[in-house]
Amino acid sequence: MTDFYPDGLTPDAINALLAEVWTDLAAEPSPEPTTALLDGSALAQRERRTVQRRLGATVRVLRVHGPVTGRTEAEAA
Repeated sequence: MTDFYPDGLTPDAINALLAEVWTDLAAEPSPEPTTALLDGSALAQRERRTVQRRLGATVRVLRVHGPVTGRTEAEAA
């Protein structure tokens, strides 16, 4: 039985492409950390965002009071 590859990519061709990509990736230098990561300001900013999200998610519960009508007991008569 003959394998059918409609896009023309046989397993050998795919392996050759993967090998080429791995070679290209290995040749690239690894990224250097930014100054924000080195001095800690990025971490501080991340922590501030986390605190702001938590504060925004806090639900305040207020006590329920009776309706204010503006009249007192003496005025009712």
